[in-house]
Amino acid sequence: MRIKSIAEPSYSVNYTMPLTPKPFTVAVFLLLCANVYSQVSERDSLIAAVQTSADDTAKVLNLARISRLYLYENPATGLTYGILGRNIATKIKFVRGQAVCLNEMGNCYRLTGNFARAFETHFDALKIAEKLNDHDILAFCYHGIAANYGDQGHHQDAIQYGHKVIPHAVLAGNDMQLMRTTSNMGLDFEKLNMLDSGLHYLQKSFEISAKLKDSSIAGSINGRLGSIHFKMGHPDLAFAYLRSGATIAERRKNYNALADVYIYMATFFQEMKKFDSSSLYARRAMLAATSLNNPVLLASASLILSKNFETENRIDSAFKYQTLATNLKDTLMTVEKLKQAEILLISERDRQREVEETAKQESMDRRRDLEFLLSGIAVISIFILFLLLSRTILVNAKTIVFFGVVTLLLTFEFVNLLIHPFLESITHHSPVLMLLALVVIAAIMAPLHHKLVSWVTHQVVEKNRSIRLKSAKKTIAELETTDTLPPAG
Repeated sequence: MRIKSIAEPSYSVNYTMPLTPKPFTVAVFLLLCANVYSQVSERDSLIAAVQTSADDTAKVLNLARISRLYLYENPATGLTYGILGRNIATKIKFVRGQAVCLNEMGNCYRLTGNFARAFETHFDALKIAEKLNDHDILAFCYHGIAANYGDQGHHQDAIQYGHKVIPHAVLAGNDMQLMRTTSNMGLDFEKLNMLDSGLHYLQKSFEISAKLKDSSIAGSINGRLGSIHFKMGHPDLAFAYLRSGATIAERRKNYNALADVYIYMATFFQEMKKFDSSSLYARRAMLAATSLNNPVLLASASLILSKNFETENRIDSAFKYQTLATNLKDTLMTVEKLKQAEILLISERDRQREVEETAKQESMDRRRDLEFLLSGIAVISIFILFLLLSRTILVNAKTIVFFGVVTLLLTFEFVNLLIHPFLESITHHSPVLMLLALVVIAAIMAPLHHKLVSWVTHQVVEKNRSIRLKSAKKTIAELETTDTLPPAG
C-alpha cells in the first residue's frame, strides 16, 4: 500500500519566542533512509529460509524476526509468524525462543487493538525472562508492557515500566531497545503535559537513532518531536519534523508511524484553524490506520474529522465520524475486554509483589548467612591468633592445620555467597559457567591458604620450641640452685 502524495497545504505563523532546541537536520534522516527498502528483501529472504529449514532454534528466531518486520506494515500477518515460531519453540523446548516469539505476538496484538491478549503474552514472556535472568528479553518484555499501557492512555504506568526497561537494556547493550523506549517515554511525558521531560527523552532517542544509523522508528521519533515542539511554541520547527517523519514513515512502510504523524499534522492545522488541511491529514491518517486495522488510530482520526466538520457546521458529516469513533471505541472497550485486561493486570501486580517479597526475603537470608559465616571466620581467626601469640600454651601443629581447613571452607562459602548474584548475572544461570567460576576461585584460594597455614604452622613450631627451651632452662636453673645449697644440720 502507498499513501497518495498530495501537495502540502501552505501555512504561515508568527511568533517571537526564541528557539533553543538542538539543531534539526533533515539530511541526517535522509542518510538513515539508505536502508529503507532493505527490510523487504530481508523479510523475503527469511521467509524463503524458514520454508526449507528444519524446526530448530534458528528457524524460531527467524520467524520472530519476520513477525517484527511485518509489525508496522501488517501486524495480523506478523502475528501469524509469531504464533508459528512460538509453537515450534515449544515443541523443541527452546525456552528463550518462546519468550522472544511471545513478545512479538504481544506487539502485534497491541497494534490490532487487542490489548488484553497483548498483556497476556507479554506477561507470559516476562515469567520466562525472569527465570532465565536474560536482560535482553526482560527489556523487551517491559517495553511491550509499557507500550501497551501507553496506547491505552495509561501514561503513568507506561513511564513506570519504561524506567524498568532502561537498566536491562543497558546491561544487555541493546541500544535499539533504548531508542524505542526513550521515544515512547517522550510521548508519554508529552501526553502528561511534561514537555521538558518529553523533549529530553525524544532527543535521546533521536541521537541513538542517528548513532545506529537506524531509521526503523525515525518516522515516529520525528513526528513526536514535531508534536512536542508545536506545544512548546515552535511551529516552524514542529512542521519540519512532521514532514520529515511522514516522508521516512512512508518510505519505511511504517503505517503505524505514518498514521501517528498524520494525526499530529491534522491536530497542528486544527489548532491553527485551517480545517481543510486538518481534514486532509486526518483522512490520510485513516487510510494508513486502515492498512493496519488499528481501531485506536482510526478512532483518533475520526474524532478530528468530526470536530472539523462540526466547526464548519457540517452536522451530518460530523455525526458520521463521531459515530464511527464511538463504535470503534466501543469495540475496543467492551466490558468483557476491560474485565479480562483488569484481571490480567491484577494477577501480574500480585505476581510482581510476590517476586519482590521473595527477592527481599532472599536478600535478608543471604545477608544473615554472610554475617554468620563472617562471624565464624572471625572467631576461628582470633582463636588461632591467640594460640600464635600465647607464650605459655603449647599447640599441636595438626590443630592449626585442622582450623586452617575449617577457615578455608568458611571463607570459600563466604566468597561464593557474596559474589553469587554477580555470577548469576554474567553467566545467565549457566551451571557449567558457574562451576567454572567457582573452580577458578578455589584455584586462587587454595595456594594462598597453603602458604598461610604453612607460615602459621612454622610460627607455632618456633613458638613451641621457644617455650620448651625456656622451660628447660628454668628447670636446669632450679636444679643447679638445689645442688649448691649446704646440707641440713
